[in-house]
Amino acid sequence: MENEEEVVEDAPPVEEEEPDEEVQEEVEEETEEAEEEAPAEEPVAELVDWQGKWIISAEPFNFGNLSIYDETDEGFYFDIRVNKADKKELKNIYAKKDGSVATSEATETGCVLTLTQENERIQVKESNECADNTLSVDFNNAFILPDTYVFEENFVASIKEGKLSTDGYALGDDIDVIEQELGEPEAYVSPSGALFRIYSDIGYGTDAVGSNGKVGSLIVLRPEEHTPDYMKELLGEPEGEGISELDGFYYLYYTIGDKYKLYIDFLPEEKTMYRLTLGIL
Repeated sequence: MENEEEVVEDAPPVEEEEPDEEVQEEVEEETEEAEEEAPAEEPVAELVDWQGKWIISAEPFNFGNLSIYDETDEGFYFDIRVNKADKKELKNIYAKKDGSVATSEATETGCVLTLTQENERIQVKESNECADNTLSVDFNNAFILPDTYVFEENFVASIKEGKLSTDGYALGDDIDVIEQELGEPEAYVSPSGALFRIYSDIGYGTDAVGSNGKVGSLIVLRPEEHTPDYMKELLGEPEGEGISELDGFYYLYYTIGDKYKLYIDFLPEEKTMYRLTLGIL
């Protein structure tokens, strides 16, 4: 018996339906409306670091410090001091951040400071309530952050030569020569009556404010944040150690040979390095 072949007829091709023009227009309109209704993205505020020990930029015999600490995403605390013929200062003031601008809370007298950070400096502007006609100074100044001093491998050899870097100037060098070769200082500071001319990470000091002559001391205002134990490993046991009765810093004191002396100051609670000074015995 012969098998009958089963014949399967090909199904007719399915015609693709053209999209309804009215429906397509409605979808396009809804998409456009959704795009229009989508909220615009808010600009992200620029992240600016404020914390540090800022000093008034180059202006002879106009000294000042701006110390910013306890910084958060919202704000920070600061101390500010300016000193010319008179002294003016505020301490433990809170400022709220808004990008590169920070505004302080008003003091009891209504004094408000606006701090604007731009081009690696902070410009401080005081409100009218801060003015004091009996003083010759105000808070309207520009502050800079000194470069960080990095300890070189040959730090010990350098201080034995009266220097803080192998290619830097030494104690006893002529301050006029330094100014001629390096140009105008970036800033001036005057701790303990000496005048220091700040270049990058090192300050070169003369004995008296306004005097020229030989360099009598070297200062670092922004050292790497090493601990007393680190410095003891580097330099050995100090000849003096403890809390300074003068300024409250924790200090280490070393004599370097029979020529030089080295003071290293640390924040008393954190025990991180605050500054160091190399001088002549």
